[in-house]
Amino acid sequence: MPAPVQNPPTLPNYAGGGVAPASGTGISGGLSGPWFIEGQSLDVDYSRVPLGSLSSYDITLTGATVTEHVGGTCLLVGVKASVYSTCSLDIYNTSAFQQPQTFRFNAFSGDYKGNTYGALDGSTLGPVGNIQTAQPYYSRRLLQDSDVSTLRHADGLSYYAIQSYSCDSSSPMEATQFINSWEKTFIDSQFAGALAADYEPNLGFHNLYRIAGSYNTNKEDIYQIISLIDRIGTYVAGIAFYSNPVTFTNSVPRMDVGFPEYDIHKHDYSGN
Repeated sequence: MPAPVQNPPTLPNYAGGGVAPASGTGISGGLSGPWFIEGQSLDVDYSRVPLGSLSSYDITLTGATVTEHVGGTCLLVGVKASVYSTCSLDIYNTSAFQQPQTFRFNAFSGDYKGNTYGALDGSTLGPVGNIQTAQPYYSRRLLQDSDVSTLRHADGLSYYAIQSYSCDSSSPMEATQFINSWEKTFIDSQFAGALAADYEPNLGFHNLYRIAGSYNTNKEDIYQIISLIDRIGTYVAGIAFYSNPVTFTNSVPRMDVGFPEYDIHKHDYSGN
């Protein structure tokens, strides 16, 4: 597989949600607080999968011809997010400091089969790769009486795997083993032309970052990537990711990974 291309998702003149850092952040001088310190980070692994449908078929007594087509693609993602707040008596030389959360991504041009889909640049994620917090959100200010310490962490997936035994009986499976089993995402088992039967392991997933038609990197742009990162952050705040293996409530796969303290307004894409 070719080496990844590293890019910051930077959009000139984009009004991000972060605040530019203050000057004078060295740990020296005589200001001891007490301080209230907050931080936030988000890391994402992604893999693009095909979405298809049955186009046509011709069946005779001597053979059959079936035609299916790729109607689009989307990303399956694994997410690690964290938020913390704490108090400190460390010495700083400014009365407050804040920096926004910024990102970079490592994009690979080839899928797991070695197929490539066009050139990579600062506006493309490619078929597989990861998005990392390049600079975590950080805020320090004087402690207030209402401040409380928190520590939140989420480690989840936008997809899940189950093994069905009957209409009302199924069991969870470790999902990442099927990340390259495209026959399980191509056509859902309940639709005509499905390549995976109901009784086989099946994947359910959020349709993140959908691109219509056959995939090529020239169909991507920086606005879509920024929207994806913010959407993932919103899903974290909405507790809308799955455990791995998935958990059930009344035989229904449950979204139970995330925490409401995650804030996409701390993301910044200005590049300034």
